[in-house]
Amino acid sequence: AADAVTAAPPPVPRTDTAVLELSSPPGDGSVPRLLGSLGFTAVGRHRSKPVHWWRNGDAHVVVNETAADAAQAAAIGVTSPPVAVVADRAKALLWPAVATTRGEDEAPLPGITAPSGLHVFVSGEPGGTSDWHRDFVATGADDTGGLTGIDHVGVAVSPDDLDDEVGFFRTLFDLSPGPVEEFMEPHGRLRSRALRPPAGDLRVVLNVEETGARAHRLGVNQVAFSCDDLVAAVRGLRARGVPMMTVPDNYYVDLDARFALPADVLDVLREERLLYDRTGAGELLHAYTEVLPTGFYVELLERRGGYDGYGSPSTHVRLAAQRT
Repeated sequence: AADAVTAAPPPVPRTDTAVLELSSPPGDGSVPRLLGSLGFTAVGRHRSKPVHWWRNGDAHVVVNETAADAAQAAAIGVTSPPVAVVADRAKALLWPAVATTRGEDEAPLPGITAPSGLHVFVSGEPGGTSDWHRDFVATGADDTGGLTGIDHVGVAVSPDDLDDEVGFFRTLFDLSPGPVEEFMEPHGRLRSRALRPPAGDLRVVLNVEETGARAHRLGVNQVAFSCDDLVAAVRGLRARGVPMMTVPDNYYVDLDARFALPADVLDVLREERLLYDRTGAGELLHAYTEVLPTGFYVELLERRGGYDGYGSPSTHVRLAAQRT
């Protein structure tokens, strides 16, 4: 392993989140309906494959209608140029490549398989020859969404695979793992570990559920989208019929005791069923959908004042709501 690292080209200096890929059985309209309810608009189609590009502001999702058994999140795309260096590094480190077909004049988008089975595709600089956007033909649809991007992706892994999954992101993209956080839940314990690159906005949160004999789904189980106005975003989801996670009234009693928020602020949080955290001058407002038919739940969040965490003090509320 040490020889492989020595022989590999150095990691590229920056990695950003580019796109989430959802797989969908051919002809199944559930994923397009879901994306529409989340405020996404279909803005492009792939030049040679049954893949469609959806957009909400600066958040991008592609839907791959190949022979999938079920609708699910199967891959993420990252912008990490130069892509050839990432591909060479993955090969030297013996991380398996994703078998793909590439049409004439399409962008080289190397894919690498993580130990969890997650596929990570690598795109180049926007506007360059390795940019994933160039593989799509615009449909002319206007996008008026207000999301500002994909903030982070949560991946559920088995206890036996956690170290290997950390090793994948650390060795290939130079992501640094944060401390392990533990949370008690109704049926056991959740361990969570966030990873970040030295430069770039990619955030991956690995989750291990230790719940005894209770089976749980592995793979992408959370997609967090960022926005500048969470209240408006959540109201939009509710208006389009998206089922939002229930937050108990006593959460807001505890919140008032912790932070002594102004009454009007607390009233808005309670009315919209938003979660809140504050660290120094930084604030986080966030809300969750229920677990969706795709097997993951969506988080919408608004970061203020440089808040850099994930709202850990509210995790027990989410776990209780999702497990009961």
